[in-house]
Amino acid sequence: MNRFSRVRWVLLVSLCLATKAFSAGHSVHIQMSKKAVELVSDPALRSILIEYQPQWVIGSGLPDGGYLNGYPYAEISHWSKFHRSYFSRVQKTCPPEKLHLEECKKLVSHFMGMVAHGVEDEIYDNLLMSLSDEVDGRGGDDLATSKDTIVDKYALYDYQGAYDVHPTAVSPLEVVYQALQPLLKSRVQLSHIEEGQGNIVAAAVWERQLVNPFSNLMDSRLYPWLRQNYRDGIGGINYTGIRVARVWDYYWSRFKGHDQVEPHFTVYPEPEGIIGLNSSIGRGRFMFIADRPLSYFYRELKLQKLMLDGSWQEIASENYYRPDGYLHAVFPIKGFVAGEQYRAILSYSVDGLHFDRELIWNATAAGIP
Repeated sequence: MNRFSRVRWVLLVSLCLATKAFSAGHSVHIQMSKKAVELVSDPALRSILIEYQPQWVIGSGLPDGGYLNGYPYAEISHWSKFHRSYFSRVQKTCPPEKLHLEECKKLVSHFMGMVAHGVEDEIYDNLLMSLSDEVDGRGGDDLATSKDTIVDKYALYDYQGAYDVHPTAVSPLEVVYQALQPLLKSRVQLSHIEEGQGNIVAAAVWERQLVNPFSNLMDSRLYPWLRQNYRDGIGGINYTGIRVARVWDYYWSRFKGHDQVEPHFTVYPEPEGIIGLNSSIGRGRFMFIADRPLSYFYRELKLQKLMLDGSWQEIASENYYRPDGYLHAVFPIKGFVAGEQYRAILSYSVDGLHFDRELIWNATAAGIP
């Protein structure tokens, strides 16, 4: 393969990785996870993530690496079925008394990166990208101008190439394979994961060659709302990083041997906030983001509307969630009415810890800018 063909192929890899679905590219994932590192509760975990940064960096991109080749591991590794399987593998190798070992610190760091990826996609897609589609339009169909490519270029420009978090090939491939094998059987091979890792590293190298002041000027005109909000907006890098840190806190507590971990939920919108009128996007839905897989606890989410007499009346609603995800949303079947007040009631039980608890928060329906 001559030099031009090689460059063209790697560029295609980079662009394909960024357009694998409707989610953030690998550079945005890395920045979300980097924010989470700053916000984890236990200094011991933060120390591991700082010392073994290359492991969580490549882990946070690895799920997308298989899309280019059409490998089944790519999709399933986004979700909690895989997270649970990977957790069990790491926990078996690294019981609490061995967490101080270098091998275990590397495994924990890589595991946290892979978990972060799926959680980040759920939050980003529901709360940021869906609104960007409304404001900026869905974007171009070609690889070079798709939103996923462009938002990665925004991140590379704003974070100065992000060379401090450049992905390198340090995944514990055999352990990841062992975690995937029970879920995919013969449809996964060790070579698939190795190729996926190579795709992420190649994309990281060449995507950085695409970004400069002129490209940033042109790219910023494509999706101006997304350009302004992908870092600090609801669902963006900083917002999502906080929620990922809480998920990491949960898994770290489990690694330390605590089977019963007090739940930490994030709700949208914030209490007394604004809920959007368009229930087809995340900003028009009440939702909670869990710190653990939804399958780990019982929950019921329903909606009520404030009536003229001051009472709350339950209204017909629809629930939205992935059984293997971390986010659960609810919205009225007939839609919200501007100016009216609504509240969501989450009833939940956590095995061995809480039974029949309630979490209630309300908001006023209005347009979301």
